[in-house]
Formats: sequence, C-alpha cells, structure tokens
Amino acid sequence: MNEATDPSVGILTYHVAVNNGAVLQAYALWKVLNDRGVSAEVIDYKPLPAMAHYTWFPGHNRKTAKIRHKLKQLLSKNGAYFGPDYLAWVTRYLKTTHFISQQRASSAKTFFSESELKEVSGKYKMVICGSDQIWDYSTSFRGFSSAFYLDWVDTRYTFKASYAASSGSVKTFGAQASKVKQFLSSFTNVGVRDQNTQILLGEECGISSELTLDPTYLISWDHMLGASPCGNYLFVTLENSVLPQKIEALIVRIAKERNLQIISVSPEHAFANVIANNLGPQEWITYIYHASFVVSDLFHGIIFSTKFEKPFMAVPRSHKMEKVGALLNSLGLEDRIYNPALQNQTPEHFRKWVGIDYSQAKRILELQVQSSQNYLGSLLKLVSDKNP
Repeated sequence: MNEATDPSVGILTYHVAVNNGAVLQAYALWKVLNDRGVSAEVIDYKPLPAMAHYTWFPGHNRKTAKIRHKLKQLLSKNGAYFGPDYLAWVTRYLKTTHFISQQRASSAKTFFSESELKEVSGKYKMVICGSDQIWDYSTSFRGFSSAFYLDWVDTRYTFKASYAASSGSVKTFGAQASKVKQFLSSFTNVGVRDQNTQILLGEECGISSELTLDPTYLISWDHMLGASPCGNYLFVTLENSVLPQKIEALIVRIAKERNLQIISVSPEHAFANVIANNLGPQEWITYIYHASFVVSDLFHGIIFSTKFEKPFMAVPRSHKMEKVGALLNSLGLEDRIYNPALQNQTPEHFRKWVGIDYSQAKRILELQVQSSQNYLGSLLKLVSDKNP
C-alpha cells in the first residue's frame, strides 16, 4: 500500500521490527483510524540503533562484538548462518516487509534520524505517538529518544497526542523527568498502555494521562485469518526458547490428554511435533486463532490469546512479568501465569489449565474497548475541527 492521500494523522511508533507484535500493533492503530474515516499513515521512521537490533543481517553495521559472534556462527559447523535457522529468519523478514508494504499506508519518505523528521513538522493535523514501548529507554538500542516525545512537531500547525504509549520496565525517568514533562506538556492528550507509565508520568512529571488498550484489541482480525494449519494443536510461541523441564512436561501432558499436536516456533523444542519458525504476521495470528491451547511469553501472544478467547498459559520472563501481569490482572486472568511455586499434579489444578471462563474478561474488555475508542474519538474531533 502506498502513502495515504493527503493524510491528516501521522503515527510514530516502532513499526518495522521482525517482530509480529510490533508490526501488528502499528497496523491496528492505523486500521482503527482508517475505519473511522481518517486519512492516516505510519511515519516511516527507522532509527538506526533500533533497526540494527531488530533487523540485523549480513551487511548491517553493528557492534564489533556482535559481528564477531555472527562470524563465529558463520564459520562454525552448526552455525545458523545460511542454515535452516537463518533461512527461516530471512523468510520471516520478507513476509514482514511484504505485510508492511501491502497492508497499511506509510509515508513516502523514510527517516533515519530525529533531525530528518523536522521535514514533516507541520505536514499533519495531528501526530500520534504509540503504541508500544516507545518511551522505554532501558535498552541500549532504544535509548532516550526525544523523537518519540514529538519534540520535532510544530504545534502551530499540528496537534500532538499519544495512544497506548509505554515506558516498559523503566522504574523512574530519573534525570530525564524534566525533559519528559517539558515534551508532554504540549500534548493535547496523553494515552498510556499501563499503570506503571501512568504512575511515573503523574508522580515524576505531573502529567495526567488516560489508560488506553493496546490497539490490537480494537479491531476485528477476521480479514487476516487463514485456514487452520492442521487439526487440533497446541501452539507454543516464545521469545525465549529455553523452558524449564516442569513447563515442558506440563505442555506435553496437556497435549497428550487433549490429543493435540504440538506446534512450536522454536527449533530447540524437541517435544514439538511440528516446527513453524518462519511465520509472518498474518500466519502467526492465524496459528493462535485456530489453536486449541497457546503457550507464550510474548505480550502480544498473550493479547491475541485473550482476544481470540483461547485457553493459554503465560510464561513471561522477568523483564516482561510486569506488563503481562498488569494486563492479565486487569482482565481477572492472573491465574493464567505459570507460577512454579504453586504447581502440583492434582487433577483439580491440571483442569485449571485446560479450561478457561472468559465471561468476566469479555465484559471488562468491552468496557475498555469503548473507553479507548472514546479517547480516540476525542482526538479525531480535534482533527476534524482543525482548519485546513
């Protein structure tokens, strides 16, 4: 899909990672605006450190240590490069870039630095930053970026707002708090994805904000779903492929007792019947949709499991526990998080995993979706009332 015709709204987020969740959240925000009759486009901003982290392959410039590591893999007998794992990654990369080019509108120009963004400082009636962890500067590849606080936007011509923005695992803005306050003070509305971000902004910056759902909850995905890849199956989709033996044993038991095949995205999972490590965004949500059970440590893996009302087990790593826990607590589904201290082999506890009642979560989500849609409606009213 090409750039939008005379776009009124620009969206700034991490949107080009070989990461299904990142790609789908960017698409979802664009889609919900488009469905409401707004001409919007994703600003094709590719900050080089983040691009290097998310889409590295031979030819990209990375730190010497990373290059040495990849060369060692290349030269080793069992190295990933030019082997099955690498080819699967290339396939995912191609599927991801195809999805981005075909499914949503993007700006005609690609921007690689904050200074370049100033070229479109007054192009839109509104720029919305978010969703996702655009304000998480705890990692070296993200860092603290004023671009995602829209300091490049000219407020004489353009409104600034955020939707479902997150500071991720950041516990304090520290020395950056005064800058954050300065940047966000010029926003018409501040929408955040989680309570951690809301509390930080309120306590450290004096900025009030509204909780808004990840945009993947706001749209129907029926138009994206393909046919089931096989019969009944349990789908394992993890960022961290290493699982404790107790979790592996529980996965195998669930699959055996429910007569399910096990499909995993991780080649390391010897317990899986099928390895599917080359899934693009549409295939990935299709696999979740048709699964009889899902095991995931991914934030968006868990979101789509709840969106499609699937029985699931969340096994988040420590750095994702806060956002996964906050999401599932808000839906009354916190018992879906695997806790080794509470696991035992009683029939009652096992039945907890294979069955799930979504009635309460569904009611909560309906209210949250309506609240988030109302928030977007207030932004779009500003856009529609603004003079050309």
